[in-house]
Amino acid sequence: MDIFKSQFIFTKQATNALDADVVEKFSSYTKVWHLYNWEDGLLFQIFPVSSSSKLSLSDLEDVAEIVTIMRGENKDIVQFSVDEVSGLNIDGLYNDDLNVKRLVRTIYYCLNNNDIDLAIATRESMDQLFVEKKDDNVFYTSNIFLLRIYLCLFSYYFSHAPEELSHFIFANSYVVVLMQMGFDLEKIVMDYNDTKIVFNNRMVFCLELAASLSENESFVGVDINGQSKTIKYWIDNFRIYSKKSFDGTSLLNFISEKNYFGRCTASDKEVITQIFQLYTHLINGFLAVPDGDLNVVNVWAQNLEKNNFSDDIFGYFKITENMNKNKPVEYNKTQKVGNIVEDENDIVIDANAVRLIISSEFGYFPDDQYPDVDLVLKRLAELAVNFNNPKILEMYYYDEKENKFRWSL
Repeated sequence: MDIFKSQFIFTKQATNALDADVVEKFSSYTKVWHLYNWEDGLLFQIFPVSSSSKLSLSDLEDVAEIVTIMRGENKDIVQFSVDEVSGLNIDGLYNDDLNVKRLVRTIYYCLNNNDIDLAIATRESMDQLFVEKKDDNVFYTSNIFLLRIYLCLFSYYFSHAPEELSHFIFANSYVVVLMQMGFDLEKIVMDYNDTKIVFNNRMVFCLELAASLSENESFVGVDINGQSKTIKYWIDNFRIYSKKSFDGTSLLNFISEKNYFGRCTASDKEVITQIFQLYTHLINGFLAVPDGDLNVVNVWAQNLEKNNFSDDIFGYFKITENMNKNKPVEYNKTQKVGNIVEDENDIVIDANAVRLIISSEFGYFPDDQYPDVDLVLKRLAELAVNFNNPKILEMYYYDEKENKFRWSL
């Protein structure tokens, strides 16, 4: 759940943003709250603070109310149901104090109870406000509180959002807001890629996000003449400066250039630096492999070449229960163990991995009944040839007793 950077929790940031006369009051609040780390992070995302702003007693009272609402301690403010949020009057939300508070309760409820369906339904309803009707920065400025809630739903449930929405977010000012909210976009992308077992699909996704980011016309920071500049401007200049090497040394040298950043505020410079790091790691493959270890794929490719199996550089990753610890499937010959399928001259592949390959390409269906079975069977035939393993064709078969197709796992 911790997809935010450790320093971006409310109690830590607020400590440096207190008016002198509310320090004692703040201390009393934190003792009562006993916030879990994820609650502390969510509180900052909804009510971000910085050392440049000063929290008054009124601010603290507002935050205390948010904590009460989040945890469901105010019985008058309950989370939405899927049906309710689907029929919500989105256009009138910013004038509807009760429903805004219910949205705060809803996102907390979703995270605390892992209610994915409700989270998706809520985000989809809010798409109407922040995606479908977005006109320049109109909704950004008038609905900043609602925007934070929306971006929380997008970020925490990133793997359930359409990739087109991810591209949209990375192509406009929302990506800057996400960084200011403390979200670790690199971890979010890497966690999402951990659900993809085809390396090429991971890289394509990363490169498409990088393309969206590099064309982002949102303003952040100023140049040496005090002129506001866009994300596209900064990336274009970084690309020229580094001669497309995009390494850590080039990044460090570039952000130290006073001819570029001499008049940028510290906060703007921090955001721009994060953008450079994100862009670099998207295009160099760092976010496409487990734990950002490019050697994993290099070793995998070498093993394929040794086994004369370098057909397409796909790289199928074995998906484990802990999605952050997946690794490439090994293709060395071995004895049959569990769900491993093999013949004497076959290349080893986990049967579950084949099922996941199909799911990643044709979509996930709980009952494994794909709309176009013929295409699935054709793809299995291709995999059987690629892996030199005819038994792959037998893994998805028609069960006459149950009158449906099923996997032989």
